[in-house]
Amino acid sequence: MDFRSFDQTQGGYEPPYTDFTGQPIRWQELDTTTVGMVHRGYVVDVLINCRSGMMTFDVFGMEIPWRSFSERALVVHKPWDACEDRGFSPRF
Repeated sequence: MDFRSFDQTQGGYEPPYTDFTGQPIRWQELDTTTVGMVHRGYVVDVLINCRSGMMTFDVFGMEIPWRSFSERALVVHKPWDACEDRGFSPRF
């Protein structure tokens, strides 16, 4: 449930990833951390590392590395721009 509120898009799974519906991630609503951003959920927080592009789940303080951004996520959600806007130098 927490992750579903983070990414509210569907479709557009084939290049050029333009045929999607829903709202891309609203980066301005995420908190800034020392290495990126965090989407705070009720149980699960989604941590975004702006240096590596790795997404990690934090469940009650236990961090579970999940995956780096997909090509679709880079185009649809534009995390590179969001990280640069927060003063990070993305390397993903």
